Amino acid sequence: MFSFKHEANVRRAWDRRPWTVKGEHLILKRFCSDISVSEVDFSTTEFWIQIHGLPLNRRSKENVLKIGSIAGKALDTNLVGPGSGILSKCVRVRVEMDISCPLVPGFPLERDHLPVLWIPFKFEKLGNFCFGCGMLGHDHRNCQDKGVQVLLSEGVNFGFFGKWLRADNDEFQPGKDCLCVNVLREKYKIRNNWLTHSYSGHASPFWKSLLGIKHLFSKAACILLGNGDSIRIWSDPWIPDLPGFIPSPKVDANPDLALVVSQLLSSDHSRWDIPKLNYFFEEPVVDLIMKIPIPLYQTEDSWSWIVTNSGSFSVKSAYWLCRAAATPSNIDAIRGQIWKTKLHERHRMHLWRIAANVLPSKEVWIPPSRLDIKINVDAAVGPRFSAIAAVLLSNLAMPPPWRIKSLCADLSFGSSSLSSII
Repeated sequence: MFSFKHEANVRRAWDRRPWTVKGEHLILKRFCSDISVSEVDFSTTEFWIQIHGLPLNRRSKENVLKIGSIAGKALDTNLVGPGSGILSKCVRVRVEMDISCPLVPGFPLERDHLPVLWIPFKFEKLGNFCFGCGMLGHDHRNCQDKGVQVLLSEGVNFGFFGKWLRADNDEFQPGKDCLCVNVLREKYKIRNNWLTHSYSGHASPFWKSLLGIKHLFSKAACILLGNGDSIRIWSDPWIPDLPGFIPSPKVDANPDLALVVSQLLSSDHSRWDIPKLNYFFEEPVVDLIMKIPIPLYQTEDSWSWIVTNSGSFSVKSAYWLCRAAATPSNIDAIRGQIWKTKLHERHRMHLWRIAANVLPSKEVWIPPSRLDIKINVDAAVGPRFSAIAAVLLSNLAMPPPWRIKSLCADLSFGSSSLSSII
């Protein structure tokens, strides 16, 4: 409990909150002398949150307060203060937060005719917090969350929460073009040439698994035209209707005269340069290129999965893409063997729906509301193993991975022919 002799000192301490003492967050509450300390609610605290990267047309006071409500109860915004002007790099909002909930690192902003934009939050005067669960009051080494301790014992690096949540710290931030990201790109060749480049270094098991299915991605992964500055004409897949997606130049054409797709566009990037197309490509290829729409707004080039309507990758579409290229199997016999297995009827029905391609699924997962509970059920079947997993997601708005409770049951049955289902 703090007491002051002068009202000016009280206002100074109150207006400069939040405070940290030896790195720990200090919650300040004002109360009258006739109130017991046990009646004071210390379950909430206030922060000034910086909202970075917000487009100019979303910086109204009403909208900033609405965005602040994602992290807690929005109290005030200061669009004219230092660092919060309408043309500055961020806007600020004061939020009252429940300390029993994890920090909110940001939110995805959906825009018309533009890709989804991640809007990061930065907390001013943020003290110590857990990089594992995102809670105030402890660090990841002393976290009581069992999932965090399991990940910590396995040497897994946490990527959801980090020092970048502090407003005075601009270290690695997801999506930021920093030294750390550039090193990872160079090490793992995370660029447009990933499909055609062979990596011979020491890769992680996860990355080795990705390298093993490059042939699958090459069947339906195509670059969606944005500004065309990063699409290499002669080595990147960018023509969806062309087999292999990568064009070849005419016999008498010099391919070195144009290296990226943006060089095939007009000076204002509003249409294709037909004389250039006719010089570099055969007529059938020119017709296919003319079908590629040019975006009205200058956007970055992005990858697209052409076998789905949304352009987003889904495991279901990849599975049926492999099935289409595989040797036809006697699916009726496999369905019959499913019903003869000693499984629970619900599990047999689930496997039969997979084999019959009637399993309901969504290509893009939409996060549930705070009051909803989402249950995902999936199955995997192989020659020597089978498993069905049920995953229950907690009703937090943005739950970290270790708040996911999983229930996996191994199921063994003899028929190896069931492996052709998955």
